[in-house]
Parts: sequence; C-alpha cells; structure tokens
Amino acid sequence: MSRIRPVVLSVLLATVPACAERAADAPSKPVPQPVPAPPADDDDDSIPPPRPVTRKPADEALAGKGRELFTKLQCARCHTTGAKAPLLEGLYGTKVQLRGGAAETADDDYIVESIRKPRAKVVEGWEAIMPAYDEDQASAEDLNALVAYIRSLKRGDLEPKEPLAPPK
Repeated sequence: MSRIRPVVLSVLLATVPACAERAADAPSKPVPQPVPAPPADDDDDSIPPPRPVTRKPADEALAGKGRELFTKLQCARCHTTGAKAPLLEGLYGTKVQLRGGAAETADDDYIVESIRKPRAKVVEGWEAIMPAYDEDQASAEDLNALVAYIRSLKRGDLEPKEPLAPPK
C-alpha cells in the first residue's frame, strides 16, 4: 500500500504541468467590468423635475353623490337647521370630544362608525338620537360617498351660517 502512494503522487505531479500549460493556452473568459454612469448633465430637459406632493381634495363626483345621499337620508334635518345633532362643516380631521371624556379624530373610520353605530361614540353635549344605518340602508359605496361629502364640507357650506350650541 505504501508503494502505491508514491506512484499515485508521481502521476499527479506529472499531470500538473500539463494542466497548467492547457490553462495558459486556453482563452480566458472576460471578467465583467462595471459600466460607469454617464456624467450628469444639468441641462438635460428630457426628465421633468419631480412634482411636489400635495394632498388631493375630496373627489368632487363622489362628494356630489354623498350630497345626494345626505339629502335622501334626511341628514340635514338634524345636522344643520335646528341643531339636533353636531354640525358637520369643518368636522373632518378635527378632534371630537366624546361623552365620557375621550376624544377621537373625525376621520373616515370615525364617520363610518358614527353612521353604522351612532351610539358607540356620542359627542359630548349631544343626545344619541341618530338612527343606525345598516348595509340595506347605506351600502359601503354609499358610505364612501357620504364620507367624501363630509370631508368636502367647510365652514359656511351648510345652513345655518352661525354655529349652534348643543341643546340644553
């Protein structure tokens, strides 16, 4: 067994120079080189400058549908004249004080919950008189329209022009 090892070793050593010669003669594969970016050209008008990001106003068509629903569901009977319920002008995005001392931001979720479950979060100083509107009365699409309409309301959009205090 010990005689075999030197023979194997001598055969391997004899083939190493032949492998090295073949490797030297073989064409080498090109090594990929990074391609440098072209120099910046400040005078290039082909790419427009980025536009500033702005918050989109409420979708006017959707808000228009919401206004129709607001009228159809007779929301204005309480949320405007007579002040039986909180005014909705300028409500969106504000903090609403709730009965029990908590506060909530009047966002999409709050408005939807207030329509579906109006007794869940009653505004401080007001009675819970609003009926709940289930999916048979106001679909999810209807709620999106109502939220868009309420989001679009600014102070002075609805009557009465003067904000009314909660009933005593």
